[in-house]
Amino acid sequence: MLPGLFFLCSSPHVSAGMALVLPSHPQVSVSLLLLLSVLGLAAGGKLLVVPIDGSHWLSMREVLDELRQKGHEIVVVAPEVNVHIKPTQNFVMKMYPVPFTQEEMDSSFREFSQDVFAEGSFLEKLATIRQRLQRMSAIFLSTCEHLLYNKELIRYLQEYEFDALFTDPFFPCGQILAEHLSIPSVFLLQQIPCGLDID
Repeated sequence: MLPGLFFLCSSPHVSAGMALVLPSHPQVSVSLLLLLSVLGLAAGGKLLVVPIDGSHWLSMREVLDELRQKGHEIVVVAPEVNVHIKPTQNFVMKMYPVPFTQEEMDSSFREFSQDVFAEGSFLEKLATIRQRLQRMSAIFLSTCEHLLYNKELIRYLQEYEFDALFTDPFFPCGQILAEHLSIPSVFLLQQIPCGLDID
């Protein structure tokens, strides 16, 4: 695990629905637990959020609602064209333009969902799903490029002086932005067995 990275994992065996994956080194684990206990006593911090659309965002939004209740300032950056990422009173929303339409986005998500459950041989389904994943990956890549090259938005994010960046590791755009802003990352892993990323 890289220093400065925290992982939250979705797990049905944890009452709050979230678990912290600790590093395998005892000294780091103890230090991390002490840090988290002190942070619980501190005033809320400034949290930048770079979400992934779809069900990933729906899970992340629940966590953000809880963090807001604990006094954290939250800024979410999202593309103007998206499926589920909508403004609420719990966070500031910063939108940025992207070179595709809402119809194209909706069509990609709908076609992918239909292809997963479509009839046909395994190889036919695999080829079709692969094509859809390539199309969706191109959308994600374009979205990330338009975020990272948006000079006005990046300047705003630099001036805000965030304490951490909360993102989904499904796509590395959030981590790239965290590196650029020199702030630690917090990853939310959805429906991935906790600990598989650690040796």
